[in-house]
Amino acid sequence: AQPPRARQRGTSSLPAEAYSADGPRMVDERPSALLVGAQLPGITAEEHRASLDELGRLASTLGLNVTSRVVQKRAALSKATVLGGGKLQTIAARTGGPGYVPSPAVVKQQKGDHVGFPSSAKADPEPEPPEEVVDEDAEGPGPEAEIVLVDHDLTPSQMRNLERATGVDVLDRTGVILEIFRQIG
Repeated sequence: AQPPRARQRGTSSLPAEAYSADGPRMVDERPSALLVGAQLPGITAEEHRASLDELGRLASTLGLNVTSRVVQKRAALSKATVLGGGKLQTIAARTGGPGYVPSPAVVKQQKGDHVGFPSSAKADPEPEPPEEVVDEDAEGPGPEAEIVLVDHDLTPSQMRNLERATGVDVLDRTGVILEIFRQIG
């Protein structure tokens, strides 16, 4: 696919941010990705940065545009979502997700309940969505991310929980590499 040709300023279908003082500039139309990593004990900041840089190059090979990074120092990975709740909210602010893992529990209708008017609502209500959080560790404001790439191996439940919390697809490092080979083959 060829990039769209820009016309004279004011007549283009490109958004205003596609222009610089010198005229039109190229707009990156690749899907946007957000990189996520947890720096664990025994890993230096330089090693962690190098690992995220490598994941960014893999993302580029996959045809993605890395728009930002979210990192967190942790003693261990969270069994449910890899990162803590605050960073999960930060990621969700960039992806449009709820920022928490919604409960899959279904409220059963009890005898005597009418549709929309339960007589005995005993289930906990859905948690309130968090307020938007600005992350000092994220690089650049960037557009909303369409996919989250995690610099760790994820269990199926961690991946599912991250997808529920972020509202977008999630791939771990191994998944990114496998997807590159799938595209080649």
